[in-house]
Amino acid sequence: MQLDERRAESGVTQVTPQLLLPGESVATSSAPINNDAQQVLRRESYWRSVGNWLAANPKVSFGLGIVGFFVLVAILGPVIIRQNPTAFSSDVLQPPSTAHWLGTTQTGQDVFAQVVIGTRVSLAVGLGTGFLATIVSVIIGLTAGYFGGLAGESLWKRPVPVGRPRCASSSLRFSPT
Repeated sequence: MQLDERRAESGVTQVTPQLLLPGESVATSSAPINNDAQQVLRRESYWRSVGNWLAANPKVSFGLGIVGFFVLVAILGPVIIRQNPTAFSSDVLQPPSTAHWLGTTQTGQDVFAQVVIGTRVSLAVGLGTGFLATIVSVIIGLTAGYFGGLAGESLWKRPVPVGRPRCASSSLRFSPT
């Protein structure tokens, strides 16, 4: 911070922020600072503000914890898996044990290995689908914004059904079998 020397003579100083490069020192002054004009600059770090926001929203914290757990399982999957998830063995329908953490299937495949591989595939499909949906939405939004008028209305409005709406209860009837 640098003190404005012109205002220092009147007993009031103004503090202006200044970018410091590594290795530079901060210029200080022994001039008294008037309490009325003193500026308190409080900077919280980005991560502290994120932590405060997460503490105020426990549902978001819990949801991010679940997603983080599955991302961690997907990343560390090859380290955790002990055997090939598609390999057949003679350990048919075994209960959970130290050899098979979630047991085995009727063909002897390790269920835990299948869950870990399935987690990796599910996360990849989810991220790809989200990315594709974002790209399509941006294209539709840009098209509607650029052309406007009828093109924008047709892209954003859903078609109105023609005719009388059916009763909701009639669609819930089941035929006896």
